[in-house]
Amino acid sequence: MGLRPLRLASGLVALAGLAAVGLTAPNGRSAHGGVAAAPTTTRAPAKGGGVPTGSSGPTRSFAPSGTSGGAASSAATTTTGPPRIESGGTVTVAVTRLPDQFNPNTPAGATGATAMVAAQIWPSPFVIGPNESEVPQTVFDAAELVDVNPEKVVYTINPKAVWSDGVPITAADFVAEWHAQLAQGAALPATDPDHGYRDISAITASANGRVVTVTFSKPYAQWEALFSGLVPAHLVDRYGWSGAFAGADPPHLVSGGPFAVTKVIPGRELVLSRNPRWWGPRPVLDHIVLKVVRGSAAILAGLEDGTIDVAVVPPNRRLNEAIWASTDLREQISASPRLWQLDFNLATAPVDAIAVREAIAKAVNRAELVADSVGWAAPNQALSGNRLYLGGAPGSAGGGGAYVGVHDPEAIELLASAGYHLDAAGIERAANGTPLALRLAVPTGSQVASQLAAVLQAQLLDVGIRVVIVRYAPSALYGLVLPRGGYQLALVPYVLSAYPAENTRFFANPVSPYPVVPFEATTSALAPAVHVTPTTTPAPGSTTTPPSTTTTLPPTQPAELRFPARPPGSGTDPDALAVGSPTTDVLGYEDPAVTTLFTEASEQLNVIAMQNLYNQADTQLWLDLPTLPLFQAPEELVSTDALVNLHESPTLAGPMYNAQQWALRVLAPATTSGTSGTSGTSGG
Repeated sequence: MGLRPLRLASGLVALAGLAAVGLTAPNGRSAHGGVAAAPTTTRAPAKGGGVPTGSSGPTRSFAPSGTSGGAASSAATTTTGPPRIESGGTVTVAVTRLPDQFNPNTPAGATGATAMVAAQIWPSPFVIGPNESEVPQTVFDAAELVDVNPEKVVYTINPKAVWSDGVPITAADFVAEWHAQLAQGAALPATDPDHGYRDISAITASANGRVVTVTFSKPYAQWEALFSGLVPAHLVDRYGWSGAFAGADPPHLVSGGPFAVTKVIPGRELVLSRNPRWWGPRPVLDHIVLKVVRGSAAILAGLEDGTIDVAVVPPNRRLNEAIWASTDLREQISASPRLWQLDFNLATAPVDAIAVREAIAKAVNRAELVADSVGWAAPNQALSGNRLYLGGAPGSAGGGGAYVGVHDPEAIELLASAGYHLDAAGIERAANGTPLALRLAVPTGSQVASQLAAVLQAQLLDVGIRVVIVRYAPSALYGLVLPRGGYQLALVPYVLSAYPAENTRFFANPVSPYPVVPFEATTSALAPAVHVTPTTTPAPGSTTTPPSTTTTLPPTQPAELRFPARPPGSGTDPDALAVGSPTTDVLGYEDPAVTTLFTEASEQLNVIAMQNLYNQADTQLWLDLPTLPLFQAPEELVSTDALVNLHESPTLAGPMYNAQQWALRVLAPATTSGTSGTSGTSGG
């Protein structure tokens, strides 16, 4: 019947399997896609058990062309062994900032910095890997959809799973997460799938809390997105949902992942070290250092002198030239989750008219925009055809065929139908003679945005539309200008989720209802939950007493108090500053047909049917044109060639999603065989 298959945790890659990862492929390129390093260049991992203040510079040794001390005899041969993976070492990752809130399910924690750390310290049933693949986590032996009427999902927690302070990871952590999601509302990031938590009717614990059964009051299709970044209930109870994890170096921070935070120098660096209580496969590295480095010049200097091993940066010509000239560095270019779109303010003339929006879209050559902004670094960069799915996601259908290429004559006809005419100078004018001039809002500090704006300005002038570029600091653009409707056109990067249900928030207002009075939620602060311990009669002839179960029901607070609708046009987007892009509908767009499709898709457990509904919604978005999708911004993952099993993911966590599998490879020592005589100076 096309139901979503059961999701079983498969465990992490064993160390033995790493020996074949990232070694030179037959075509002379690294198995990761970068140019293979010269066989005599090595990266020595850091030694010692102490917590580093940063990674030491790489030790590069060069195998001699003969024996040391003089020219080698022609009979002597020096060889180096094949690369090998060495357990241990330290890798330093360049970041632009460190977390100041370690709970990713809070507004202040909805940042890339928090996501990178959270990927290694907080359990999640699934994480998103390359190509939008779902990667099961070792915390759970299984996470399964076991029934559809009503929908039930069973999470089986590994019996050895504990927080780093020794407290077991159990159903109590699920209940705390669920209750906090219900209570927090407005204090949760807009990226949070809170509607999924609202659909839960009960959580039942069994097997000493290690088996968690989540029952839904109505179907919720993308249940895999729930309980991501699970935080410890015992800390939430004592210190609060936000308070337990706030600050640059929270005193009570623990870990339920492969690494733990062991040192923080605020504003400078954060050290992740192996979690000694981690029960899963042992991380290969000893430490990962997140080091604050700002600017491409500083990052390049760090990569060249070995004080930085990994960096994720926008494509940069100078950096690329250095990488291409180096035998020690390699790059991976992939699409980030940031989708650049041209926004239309549907509440402001003249772009409130569909004919004007269609005319602009017909006049825009999206392929030229790509080529002139990021094409030099990503020549195969695809145009985005879907607003709800990341590029290449399973089941996504690309639309926008009517807006491929440039169609200036059609654009001019559409403008004529909207009451405009071309004057002798080629400028579109309204019936009263007013020229058609539009303001284009653009974020400062983005080379891509500046290039897009300049090309877009020229393209629209070709059909007689004058464009005035207005630049705003990102904080002002995303936090004030867009949510308050102070624009006509805007170039905006949207951070998409791998789960399309979470991307619907951009095209419905309000996306998520909010409580009247937000408060600091703890499980004890909520209205008392109902705990039921059923009495079960053993089966006839059975000598085993069935295990007791505990069922937790939702808080008794009335639903209408927990989730009153946010007034439309409130003019706020509180999470935009942390995320660095809009997180809600700033378009003034509301189409009941699209909203209905969103609702139906969110409740559809048949995967193919769900995908079809989201694609139908995007088809309607192409007809309504609240935005014109352009492309997902490319990102460049740069690293030392000695680091293997490093991959990008289309999430804010980036390559940190599998950092427990990173490893450093080294060369075996050089050996010399044959005649050892030399023509150099002898010792006697």
